[in-house]
Amino acid sequence: MPLSDVASIAITLAILGLAVVSAWRYGRLNPENTGRLGKEIGSLRGDFKKLEDRVGGCATTAALSLLASEVRSLEGATASSGEMNALEGKINALAEKIDAQVGGLKDSSDRTWEAVDRMQRFFIEEGLRSMGGNKS
Repeated sequence: MPLSDVASIAITLAILGLAVVSAWRYGRLNPENTGRLGKEIGSLRGDFKKLEDRVGGCATTAALSLLASEVRSLEGATASSGEMNALEGKINALAEKIDAQVGGLKDSSDRTWEAVDRMQRFFIEEGLRSMGGNKS
C-alpha cells in the first residue's frame, strides 16, 4: 500500500474519531438526549403538585384585594402614634388635676371630721355635766 493511501486512511479515521467524540460529548451535554431534562421537568411537576396541594385552600386574588382595601380603611380609622401620645398626655394631665382635687377634698374632709369630733365631745361633756349636777 502506498504511503498516500495509509495517510488517507489515517486522516479518515482521525476525522471519524473526532466526529464520534464530538457526538458523544454533545449527547452528554444535551439534557434532552440524556433524559436529565425529563427528570427535572418531572421533579418540577411533583414540586408544583405539592405546592398546589398546600396552597389550594388559599384566598383568591379578588378576596385578597378586598382584604387589602379593608385593612387600608382600618388604617385610616386608627389613630397614629402621635395622636396616641397627645391623648396620653391629656389623660395624664387630667389625672394629676383629679389627684390634686381629691387631695384637697381629703384635707377638707379631715378638718371637718376633727371639728365635728370636737363639737361632739363638747356636747357630750356638757350633757354629762348637766345631768350629774356637777357645775364647775
